[in-house]
Amino acid sequence: MADIHLRPRFTKRLTCAVSDVFDRFRDSPLCKESDIRVAVYSNTCVLSTPLSEVRFWSPQLHLSAEANQDGYAELHGIYGPRPSVWSVFVALYVGIGFLGCMGVIFGLSMLSIGESVSALWAGPIAIAAAVIVYIVGRAGRRFGMDQMLQLKELMDGVLADCYEEPD
Repeated sequence: MADIHLRPRFTKRLTCAVSDVFDRFRDSPLCKESDIRVAVYSNTCVLSTPLSEVRFWSPQLHLSAEANQDGYAELHGIYGPRPSVWSVFVALYVGIGFLGCMGVIFGLSMLSIGESVSALWAGPIAIAAAVIVYIVGRAGRRFGMDQMLQLKELMDGVLADCYEEPD
């Protein structure tokens, strides 16, 4: 099945402790030598595209870790646009949904009193607009794929000796 997420996610089991995961990002020579911006907080880390390469569609990688039953870390990651870009998409979806619902409600009200029901077209138009916004989001994800791979390579380099060996 095709990946329908605008913000791809992953989970990895690691063989190091949770506290060690973010210390690696804080202290790694790879992070210091790279142009990629690394922000480490208490139990999250954000890898961002270098400022010189930031475009509208540039991704960020948000990482969080939690201890699993073995005491080792389980790393959760999500690729996505900058929060300001993501907020625009959320606002568009909310606005489209609101206008579509209001148009359908108005059209059904007009239908109940025997008037023209042309406002019912708001439903299909809202669905088409939401699909267009989704397609634009997918295109932006495709445009940022190279930068997404750079972020993944840095993460893999920093955590290389923490990955579980395949069975």
